[in-house]
Amino acid sequence: HVLLGLIQQEAGHPGAAKLCLQGNPTGSSVTLRVRVEGTWGGRAPEALPEFAALQELAATQGVSLERHSEEGVAIVALDLPALAPLIVLVIDDNPDFYHFLCRCLSGRGYSLIRPEHPPDALRLAREHKPDLITLDLMMPQVEGLTMLQRLRTQRETRSTPIIVCTVLAERELALSLGADYFLAKPVTEEAIIAAFEALQPRRPSPRSVSDG
Repeated sequence: HVLLGLIQQEAGHPGAAKLCLQGNPTGSSVTLRVRVEGTWGGRAPEALPEFAALQELAATQGVSLERHSEEGVAIVALDLPALAPLIVLVIDDNPDFYHFLCRCLSGRGYSLIRPEHPPDALRLAREHKPDLITLDLMMPQVEGLTMLQRLRTQRETRSTPIIVCTVLAERELALSLGADYFLAKPVTEEAIIAAFEALQPRRPSPRSVSDG
């Protein structure tokens, strides 16, 4: 809303000729710069009361909004808090399935980790505190239903959403033991995305984080 209001405000001035948008991610934030080229660009920010209203709106969302002019070009900078990716723990002995998930979820705000040995999954879960877990039930080194029960009794993963994805026809049993979603292999990209969207934890807004 801030960005749309900003573009509407800046482009609405007589003489506005060109808008250029540039993003620059820097670890904990993303700086978005809007260059507005035109004869009116030299106007001081304090001469634009509507800009002050946009600054107030930005502040409620944890966004920094600044404006200055350089030789007739207005430069507006928005510093947006960067969202940390959601961590997904993939408990599956098949690396091909892990890479399939990586392709399905690319660009959707997830970071995937997979234990090289499935029995290490509980330790990784304690260390990384994942936001979501996918679990196969048929693995050579660990019994999947037992792993599901242990995930549900371990403090760090007691309430973590778990997607069981397996060739075994154990849907009702898996759900009764604490799984939140069941997918039968082979699974499609569409089914994976639907499952993750259904279970994705709500990300905290910048305002709620700053409010403690």
